[in-house]
Amino acid sequence: MIKTNSEKNSKVELRILYVLDPEKNKLKPVINLTRMGKGGLINVSHLTEDTWIGSSISFFED
Repeated sequence: MIKTNSEKNSKVELRILYVLDPEKNKLKPVINLTRMGKGGLINVSHLTEDTWIGSSISFFED
């Protein structure tokens, strides 16, 4: 959860796309999508009463 200035805190959903590195035989993260919202579920069809916060990309340390 992320603290906000309003009554409800924001929830975060982080989606990561991995590809297989054949040389190392390991999964490697290549891109992500970070979505934030105040509803029970992070989905537009579920946001009937709560505020939509937005989406972005997240950065990770190597």
